[in-house]
Amino acid sequence: MNSSYARPSAADMRERQKQTLAQAAAVQPTVAVTEPNWKAMISSQEQQVQTLALILERLHLLATDERIRESMQEQIYLLRECQNETEESTLAYQKSIAKAAADAEQLMKTAARAIEIHSGKVSEEFSKAISEQKSQMRKWMIRCLLISLIPSLIQLILVSLQLV
Repeated sequence: MNSSYARPSAADMRERQKQTLAQAAAVQPTVAVTEPNWKAMISSQEQQVQTLALILERLHLLATDERIRESMQEQIYLLRECQNETEESTLAYQKSIAKAAADAEQLMKTAARAIEIHSGKVSEEFSKAISEQKSQMRKWMIRCLLISLIPSLIQLILVSLQLV
């Protein structure tokens, strides 16, 4: 960093750009956020806005510096509690989303394996059916051949009877 102007140097900027590009290139798994999740998050934000509005309203009502300081300390305490609760719920939400993604991945693997097994069985049954059809076709071809030879045999017998 260039200390005389308090601006980042070109090398610092290039390094930050490399880090940003590395972060952008990293593949992250995604999970769909459902409407109830969004509604809960929006509701949480609305509650925080209401809390902030209440804080501002209280600040306007206070008359002395002493009351303002006490009220500010109380509001800071409330805001920190809200922040902690928000962080906890965010972590819980992230964990549940990660678990749901892992469960979904496991279900997909199980389903893929079941499909693979089923397709193997179907392929095996199809091959068996084709083999049986080929065998039956051979039998019918032999029968047809024998049936087609009957007129020739009859004619041969008749000719041989005439010769005798």
